[in-house]
Amino acid sequence: MANKNFLDIQNGNFLLIKELEITPKTTYSVLREHFPNNEIWEVGTGYYWLYFYDYAFEDKLFNISFCFKGEQLESLCFCMNDRYTSWEDWSEEYELQTEKYYKQWLTSHIGDKRSFDWGSIDAHYDRKGGRTAIWLSYKI
Repeated sequence: MANKNFLDIQNGNFLLIKELEITPKTTYSVLREHFPNNEIWEVGTGYYWLYFYDYAFEDKLFNISFCFKGEQLESLCFCMNDRYTSWEDWSEEYELQTEKYYKQWLTSHIGDKRSFDWGSIDAHYDRKGGRTAIWLSYKI
């Protein structure tokens, strides 16, 4: 069966951050308490983003962004550092290749299923923002 080291598909626990088990019930306050120096963005609409950079998994480094609505973890997105390009080198073709690569990477690690009782996970190219990431969304 596929390697489940970065995500427990049974319960939605995100395991890429080794210092703290991230579950669908992890609150904003808990994450801030454990990582007080991490960059945050208070959107001003009740949403908060908390950022983690250069987390190693297998032979890759990942950047991870957690999105909270108030205290509740709503979603997170992550991407591989080596798939990120500068705007000078950016192309839609490359972003679409990255989306395909991420989907293949997900399949090799968790299988073909993308929707679960706890939420969903998939890779998406955001045409408006011009970037590609793997999005994990929790049912709230």
